[in-house]
Amino acid sequence: MANRRLISKSIHQSNKFLQLSVEDRYLYDELVLYADDDGFCSELTMINVLNHFTEKNYQELEKAGLIIVSDSVVIIVDWLNNQDLKNHTNTQQIELTKITYIRTDWRYTTNLNDENVAMTLNDFLHKYNSKKTGIDLENLKETRNKLIKAESASNSPKPALVMEDKIGLKRRKKPHPKIMTFKP
Repeated sequence: MANRRLISKSIHQSNKFLQLSVEDRYLYDELVLYADDDGFCSELTMINVLNHFTEKNYQELEKAGLIIVSDSVVIIVDWLNNQDLKNHTNTQQIELTKITYIRTDWRYTTNLNDENVAMTLNDFLHKYNSKKTGIDLENLKETRNKLIKAESASNSPKPALVMEDKIGLKRRKKPHPKIMTFKP
């Protein structure tokens, strides 16, 4: 995992970011700092103990579309737009890479039904070795959407899509994890 991280000026200057409290903005920067090479941060207990963040702070970032909270792991939505790693180390969150999707704008989502989904993060890591060059996301999205339409028209969904959907539904039904806070 890298010792340095890029913080996007475009995110810091966006309206959605500037409307957040100073505490929520600081939490975002901490999450980026402690994220692994795929934009997953599982160091929540340490971050919360050191800074006294609460579940409300995470909810505000999620509502602003900056993070996704999934099973006590935070996914940085704009990770691929801001980080360019030369020596990439795959995440330890292998199951999460299977239900994290890359949209045509290189943002993460966990919504399988998002029309702008081009591929899974898992495919990006294994088929493209985490290299963005030469990937036509728009073409991948169109191919994926055609397959989904053909499968729904024939009423025989592809097992992989059904499996991904079930996994995604299970994950989305879980409540937010209890964010541990340190009380002196």
